Amino acid sequence: MKFDVDQFSNVFRHEREFHPDCNEHNAEPEKEDDKNPAQDYLYNYHRGKLAFGLILFKFHDAIKEGDGDRIFNIYKMALFFYKAGGHKKYAYVVLLYIVKVVAILSV
Repeated sequence: MKFDVDQFSNVFRHEREFHPDCNEHNAEPEKEDDKNPAQDYLYNYHRGKLAFGLILFKFHDAIKEGDGDRIFNIYKMALFFYKAGGHKKYAYVVLLYIVKVVAILSV
């Protein structure tokens, strides 16, 4: 379906001429309180738990298959998750591991 600009402007003209007391298009949208946005904490918790569980599943699968490259990629991804989650010590340990692996493999 192609959008016709003239047809859209005709709708606005019709609304202005035949329905002058209806000002839905001119009304300002309601603003939500930016200080306290509504959050679904239960949904966010389970979504994070599911995402972390899938990462652990991938990690265990990579260990069973002996896929070192995939394990290394999961460690790099875990570094960002730990840092974003505020777990600085875990992020530091993973960063040290990554640095050691890169240093050993570069020789």
